[in-house]
Amino acid sequence: MKNMKRDGTTFEFVVATTARVAGTPEAVGKIFGIHAKDTAIGDVAVLQRTGVFKDILCLSTDVVAAGDPLFWDGTRLTLVVGTNVFAGWADIAKATAITVIDLICAGGQGVKVAS
Repeated sequence: MKNMKRDGTTFEFVVATTARVAGTPEAVGKIFGIHAKDTAIGDVAVLQRTGVFKDILCLSTDVVAAGDPLFWDGTRLTLVVGTNVFAGWADIAKATAITVIDLICAGGQGVKVAS
C-alpha cells in the first residue's frame, strides 16, 4: 500500500528531558508502550506497543485476574480506570502484595472499558 507509513507496533518520539531505559513502561499522551532500547536525551525513543511483557510494576494492593484490563497511572499498572491510560490486559493473575505483573500490551489503543 502506497500510503502506509509503518505497521504501528511501535511509536517513536524524540527524548527531550530524561534518558529512557529499555524495558521500562511509558505513556506518551494516550499511547502506552514499553521502551525497546536505552535512549539518551536528543535521540529517538522507540515504544513497543504490542506484545507480552513480564514483570511490569503494578499497584501492590490490586488483586488481578488473568484478562483484567490494566491502566498506566504514570508510575505503575493498576485496575483503576480514572484518567489513567489503557495499557492492556493481565497475562496472569496477581494476588495482593505482589508488585509486578505480566502484561499483554495493547498500546493505549483507546479501548473503552466500563468503569
